[in-house]
Order: sequence, then structure tokens, then C-alpha cells
Amino acid sequence: MFDLDLAGRRILCVGGRSDLAPRYRDLVQRCNGELVRHDGGLEDSQQRLEAVLASADAVICPADAVSHNAYSRTKRFCKRMGKPCVLVPRSSLGAFAQALTALADPPDQQAPQGPFSLDNERMLRARQAA
Repeated sequence: MFDLDLAGRRILCVGGRSDLAPRYRDLVQRCNGELVRHDGGLEDSQQRLEAVLASADAVICPADAVSHNAYSRTKRFCKRMGKPCVLVPRSSLGAFAQALTALADPPDQQAPQGPFSLDNERMLRARQAA
């Protein structure tokens, strides 16, 4: 069972697969969080993106299901504001769950600030373990 506590934080998913959106939402709710979603520019207004980015506590952005413009704007905004943002290579439910784990702020670490790639995080952990 997936057992994380997001402590009521508001998680924004920019992009991702529309057919998985209800499952993303369910997973975040089971982890004591709230999910807000922006489809990454397909139908949601690009102008709305900055407002939802500002209202979120943390951001998850799957690279395979988002416009290039929305991906770049999300990355720049999070870097400028120091907002935790996990850039995941794909929009699968498993990748989304891994991003939530990275944002869950384990007691011995601080949550990442600004954007970081889940693939880069895995490489860092593998080097530390070696």
C-alpha cells in the first residue's frame, strides 16, 4: 500500500494523461493532499497556468504529456519561486507515485526546492549508495 502523508499540501499536476487524472487525484487524496490539474495547454488557458502555479505547494510535470511552452514556463516559475517541482519523464501512474514520494518530505531530508528531474534524483541516489 502507498503510505505517504502530504500533510494537506496542494499538489499541481501540469500535463499528464487526461484518462489518468481521476487516478492521480485519488492517489493524492489517499496521501492527505489536494490535487489541482492544468492540462498543460491543450484546453486549459496558458494564462491560467501562472495563477495555478502560484496557488500550489508543489508541482509535478510529466514531460511526455504537456506542451513545450507549459513545461518551460512551469520549470522557470518553480525555479524563480523556489517551489518544489518534480519533472517526470512519463505520465504513468507509477511515475506520478514516485514524484509524490519525492515530494513527501522524509523526516531526515528537506523537500527539494525548485525543479528537479526524477531521473537525476535516481542517479544521485545510485551514486550515494555505491
